[in-house]
Amino acid sequence: MDFGDILTVKLNIQGMKDSILHHLCVLGSDLEKALDEKITQAINDYDFDTQVNNIVRETITQSLESYFRYGPGREIIESTIKEKLDKTLASFSSRD
Repeated sequence: MDFGDILTVKLNIQGMKDSILHHLCVLGSDLEKALDEKITQAINDYDFDTQVNNIVRETITQSLESYFRYGPGREIIESTIKEKLDKTLASFSSRD
């Protein structure tokens, strides 16, 4: 193989590379367009109201749970239970 043959092979390979890159760019833009359309459609079809309502309900539930497990609500529950127990135990004591 002489220098001319090597140059021809190199040019052929470069030409194939350029052709492949061109097709990938075309395919890429078509793919990007198709994805953009699908994503836009999915966003338009998405039920935001239901999702937001679900998140609000979950947040309310978590807030209530936190309030009554770890916050002032727990103190109210515990003091009410203590009062009830004290009255119940006092009634048992007075029977004796």
